[in-house]
Amino acid sequence: DLINRFHQYEKKLIPKSFDYRQIEALSSEAIEKLDKIKPDSFGQASRISGVSPADLSVLLIHLERYRYQKDVSRETIGQ
Repeated sequence: DLINRFHQYEKKLIPKSFDYRQIEALSSEAIEKLDKIKPDSFGQASRISGVSPADLSVLLIHLERYRYQKDVSRETIGQ
């Protein structure tokens, strides 16, 4: 189960244009490190020291919201 979860996290890609500074609930340290390192995936973000489990939870929610907004705008454009 842990291995499956690891693979799922690696599949959750973070767009290069993702703006961590827009997420007010992230700690200052997490914003600084994520913005500097720019991880390619949620899995990579989860291995950055200074990014807490609380930060990761917030990041995951915002990534899902970001993807949903992109999907909705794509569907709207296609109609």
